[in-house]
Amino acid sequence: MGTEFVAMAVPILLGVLVGLLLFGLSVVATRRISGRAKDAARRIRAEARADADAKAKEITVAAQEKLLALNDDADQRERELELRETQLEARARELDREASAQERRRTEIERREARLTRDEQALDETRKTAEAEREAARKDLERVAGLSASEGLRITVL
Repeated sequence: MGTEFVAMAVPILLGVLVGLLLFGLSVVATRRISGRAKDAARRIRAEARADADAKAKEITVAAQEKLLALNDDADQRERELELRETQLEARARELDREASAQERRRTEIERREARLTRDEQALDETRKTAEAEREAARKDLERVAGLSASEGLRITVL
């Protein structure tokens, strides 16, 4: 039974050894594959982080450029508004000067109209007085013309 046992045991032992060898190889292969997979995962993660960082930088730069453009636009609009305000203030001052000049002219015209009215009234009074005196002189002339020479002498002596 010794040789038969050995003859039976050798193939079993060989089978177990081959099985153990295959199991060991499969463990080594699994570890290698697992290590490669972990390395690949690390590499993919690092690439993803690098891509995300690059994208974040691009977005940040784009946002900063847009902010600068908006600030420049706001500054330009502010300068335009300040210029327009300055122009409007200058126009308001000009209109105030024109209004003052118009007021002075209106006051001068009113003063002249008042003087003309006074002069017209004085002229009218003078004309009425002159007409009254002319009428009195005409009546005196008519009366004197109707007098005789002796009556005329007597009135002139008095």
